[in-house]
Amino acid sequence: MSEHIAKIKWKNEATDFDYDTYDRTHLVEFPGGKVTASSAPEYKGDARYVNPEEMLAAAVASCHMLTFLAVAAKS
Repeated sequence: MSEHIAKIKWKNEATDFDYDTYDRTHLVEFPGGKVTASSAPEYKGDARYVNPEEMLAAAVASCHMLTFLAVAAKS
């Protein structure tokens, strides 16, 4: 079984902490690199950054592609 590590870093830079205005931008760190992320725009996030739903969809798509390529290469 493989081990997967991800660290999430977020800091409140504002003087207040209100649901409508707090910054949802955060940093996701993996052993291989970093990704700036935010919540989806529909949830008051910053559209310039990837959101968790997009990262999940990309992870599933990447796993499926790599599995297909492995099967194709072995056949």
